[in-house]
Amino acid sequence: MRDNVIENRLPVLTHPLLIVVLPAYNEGKYIGRAIASLRRQSWVDFAVLITDNGSTDETESIGRAAEKEDARFHYFRHPANLGAIGNFNFGRRATESPYFMWMGSHDMIAADFLERHLAALQGDRRLSLSYAHTGWIDENDELFMTTPSSRLEALPRTAIGRYLASASRLSECTAINNVLRRSFMDDMDLENVAGADHIMLSHLAFRGPVNCIAEPLYFRREQLEKRDDYMLRMTGIAGLKKDRVPLVSSYSNDLGNLLQGNPFKHLACAAVRIIIERRYSIETAGFVAFTHYKLTKAYRIMMKYLNKVSHR
Repeated sequence: MRDNVIENRLPVLTHPLLIVVLPAYNEGKYIGRAIASLRRQSWVDFAVLITDNGSTDETESIGRAAEKEDARFHYFRHPANLGAIGNFNFGRRATESPYFMWMGSHDMIAADFLERHLAALQGDRRLSLSYAHTGWIDENDELFMTTPSSRLEALPRTAIGRYLASASRLSECTAINNVLRRSFMDDMDLENVAGADHIMLSHLAFRGPVNCIAEPLYFRREQLEKRDDYMLRMTGIAGLKKDRVPLVSSYSNDLGNLLQGNPFKHLACAAVRIIIERRYSIETAGFVAFTHYKLTKAYRIMMKYLNKVSHR
């Protein structure tokens, strides 16, 4: 791995086409399988950065072995755990390439995964990302379920419409682990909030339309042992609880930044706040029915108006 000095003295891995980042913390049980699936790719021109978040198991030895065995693989170890989101952001900042991917270090991908996504992105410069349906695998790599797309490929034509519709319909967000156009995401970090991946996907949808390959090419591992302490794993901060307020604020701030100088900025930001509040009220019953009714009605009015008058 070549070390350069940039604004935060980060090491930089560069590649002329694609870098896959494998953020890892105590993934010794599965990271070898993730590495193996990358080495089996039909498309061979890419680089991999393993960012070890201070693991205490065999993750380090496996990562360093991959670096020695295959010149495309590079290993970096943090002296202390940054939290998953901090490690994800590090991987983006510490790499330079036209296309980018975060891959779960316990997951696997089909042998033609990179080839097919790169073909789509290189064939249409408007696309912000290309993603596939998700296959769910168990600890023995057995496929037990397939989930369809998040319908990101069927968003409205306007940038504002795509952003608001994605905020409304996103649920399972494995699309963030597929292949992204870096120039459409390099102006933001993942926020240190629950749902940060939702914001990034909406941001990308604003920047350009989305391609979907309607086959399971990304295989996400179900790990029951990692369901506890979600916020601690994500942020590295003990005691944090899932809370809609930071998510609402972060969504609104991101859209506001994208719409600087746009006459619909304040209306659109109000709409995205309503969308997230509305989703929270449905999912957690956190609001009374009357409030939910008012939010739903306001959301529909705003969406209708924005789709009618926006020229973006």
